Amino acid sequence: RVDLRAELAHVHGVLFFESPKILLEGAPAAWTRGDRFELHRVAQNLVKNAFEAGATQVRLALVVEGGRVRWTVRD
Repeated sequence: RVDLRAELAHVHGVLFFESPKILLEGAPAAWTRGDRFELHRVAQNLVKNAFEAGATQVRLALVVEGGRVRWTVRD
């Protein structure tokens, strides 16, 4: 199990140097099953693609409902 919130915060800090153009919102913890390195890769690709497509800001939001995690990316 991995805390998706912690992993997104890691990607934001390490790969995007805590850019203020990236906002991490929602649940303070979001536990899920998965490989943390694959989750890093997915997050990095989504954020990078958004900026390459012209986004000026990217919002990563997490919602935990009924034991499930919903992760949305908006630009």
